[in-house]
Amino acid sequence: MSTAYFLIFQMFIFIVSLIVRFFLFLLLFLEFDAGLACYVIEGIVTAIRDFFLYKCFDHDVDDNDKNG
Repeated sequence: MSTAYFLIFQMFIFIVSLIVRFFLFLLLFLEFDAGLACYVIEGIVTAIRDFFLYKCFDHDVDDNDKNG
């Protein structure tokens, strides 16, 4: 993984940790709905995972079809 992707990955991990801490604060101290917090955290983690899967792997299926 190149340095730029590593820095982007570290930035997203930091942002996700801040968001998770915020929702845990809401959950623990403000009696926030636990189900909603889990869905939001799951959506954030899924979006980050999909972003890195798209960036790190080649998705040009059409080029492979033309060659073969």
